[in-house]
Amino acid sequence: MKPVKFNPDTHRYEVLGVAIPSVTQILSRVGIIDEEGKCQPIGGSFDRINKDILETASLVGTEFHTVVAHLVNGTLSEYPSQTNLKEFEFWIKHAEKFLEETKELPLVLDWKTANAFKKSWRYQTAAYVNLVTENLDYVCELQIEPELTEVLLYSDVYKYAGTIDLINTGVLTKRGIKSFQYWSVKIGDSGYEIDKRNTKQHSMDWTVFLSALNIYKSFSSC
Repeated sequence: MKPVKFNPDTHRYEVLGVAIPSVTQILSRVGIIDEEGKCQPIGGSFDRINKDILETASLVGTEFHTVVAHLVNGTLSEYPSQTNLKEFEFWIKHAEKFLEETKELPLVLDWKTANAFKKSWRYQTAAYVNLVTENLDYVCELQIEPELTEVLLYSDVYKYAGTIDLINTGVLTKRGIKSFQYWSVKIGDSGYEIDKRNTKQHSMDWTVFLSALNIYKSFSSC
């Protein structure tokens, strides 16, 4: 896989110095049809929410991803802001429970913390599944730890990039298998909620993402 870099300040990916669109960028640029038959951008229903509230939610989500990465890597004691950890006490508890219950699964995971629409998760999931599938040999070679967090991957076929929250590489490599389960898992105060897609649903979701990608590229070339 070609080396991919991510700039957290601009939320932009680069491959060999060339800017590459992310999964989020692609889906945010493209309009979809909602359950009421109205066309709107993905996330468009958030337009009526105060921007300060959205920004706070975004920061909380970003920080939780960092916290849970420390949790998986066994380095919570090294987390810079121990005070903030108390705010995530229940979330960490539920994340620990989930990780314990799924530790023997060949799992690729995307953490969710907001009350986002599952209909938009599914297209992200399809894009991330392709990233892992296309780079599975590379992923299986990353055996530094049983679980990998924040894995940057690039699709050389479709020219987009993304970050996978967690990959249980220990199970993948130990069993010598080339298949995995990809779940979106929403963590909240009351527990966790798993969003799974079957093969037929995933195929449809991937078709939608490819369409979105083609539209994005058309806009970018104008």
